[in-house]
Amino acid sequence: FQGAGNASLMALKQLSMIVHRQAVVMSFGDAFFILTCFYLVLSVFVFFVKKPNMMGPPPDAH
Repeated sequence: FQGAGNASLMALKQLSMIVHRQAVVMSFGDAFFILTCFYLVLSVFVFFVKKPNMMGPPPDAH
């Protein structure tokens, strides 16, 4: 960067771009982790759902 002008500013810009890219990757990882936890909790709730009565009379349909 020495021959292209302001070396410290260009180095800071490169570092900023690297940090931004890593932050984006980490945020995607966090989002998928939260979605995974959400769906795992929902899959546990499936066992607590009341099953419909299929042997009884059909409900009235008007």
